[in-house]
Amino acid sequence: SSGINAEWPLRPGLKWLDVKENPDLVFPSPDVTGLCRDDKECRACAGRVLEFMRKENRALESARQKDLESKRAQKEALKREIEQLEELERLEKKEKSTDCDSALIPLLV
Repeated sequence: SSGINAEWPLRPGLKWLDVKENPDLVFPSPDVTGLCRDDKECRACAGRVLEFMRKENRALESARQKDLESKRAQKEALKREIEQLEELERLEKKEKSTDCDSALIPLLV
């Protein structure tokens, strides 16, 4: 049992779920949809299909969020790495500058 009863609220005029024009749609198996031999069964089927689609949508959204978080973390890691490299470069330049200054001291004396 999917937890959806035949009285699940649907739009009153809803007779069919037309999903044939959506090739990306993951449609539930007959085990999920159930039978559709009369109006009551068809309304229950429509409710189960809609609930299935909501669950699929939540799972897809969750996966997108995890992917987005992963990409943000990678971006932050790259940013920190760039900052570290820039700091090393700055320190090397400062060290070279200090080395040049010390080389000039004997000439000035």
